[in-house]
Amino acid sequence: MQLHVLAGDSLADEFKKTGLEGDAVICRACLIDGSLGAELLWDFWKTRASYISSVYSEPEKNYYRKVVGEFLKLVRGDADEIYLWFEYDLFCQVNMWFILSLLAKVPLKNVFRVEPGVRESIWNGFGKHDAVQLRRCFEKRQRFTFDEIQLGVGLWHAYKNGDLNLLEKLSAQNSKCFPYLKEACSAEIDRKKNNRPQNTLRNILNRGKRDFSEIFQEFSASEGVYGFGDLQVKLMLNQIKL
Repeated sequence: MQLHVLAGDSLADEFKKTGLEGDAVICRACLIDGSLGAELLWDFWKTRASYISSVYSEPEKNYYRKVVGEFLKLVRGDADEIYLWFEYDLFCQVNMWFILSLLAKVPLKNVFRVEPGVRESIWNGFGKHDAVQLRRCFEKRQRFTFDEIQLGVGLWHAYKNGDLNLLEKLSAQNSKCFPYLKEACSAEIDRKKNNRPQNTLRNILNRGKRDFSEIFQEFSASEGVYGFGDLQVKLMLNQIKL
């Protein structure tokens, strides 16, 4: 059995046209945002469901159905091969680290990374890929070694615990399955230490921008490394005091 873990619904829509064998698992998590407390997995889900419900007005039952339900497909242990279709930005990387921490507990050796093709920007991801281009990405897939899976586990725990020194140390490792890792980790460190994305938004606002579409476009062009969607940018804007 093959499972393709896809970074979001938009990728899933185009993936259906590729004709690739296997079932799709859609990663709808947003682990770049909000509390990551709790050690036990079900307590972790509870914390996440509560946060998403309070901030984004999403019923908790929807989180369990749309997010947790997809993750549970990965830990059943009935897949022969799992393909992780994730982009290079911090948003996607964090989600992938978490998934690797789940897979590390399952006796599975055939885990692969499928990367987007790089065009005008490494942070554009799969967004403009059609079915033919997605198949080409699949053909270039890389198998995670045991050490690379353990690197993913380490990255997740460093991120979850806010251990920026360890995150920086781990980001220096060279790995075929983790390209642009240092850039993503550096962005996270700068976010925690210096409020980098919020400061970028303040600069945009100070230049007189008020239309959200213009703000989001300018922010994404400058800070694509974060991979923030419109919901995360709106949340930061609401928290900024000029």
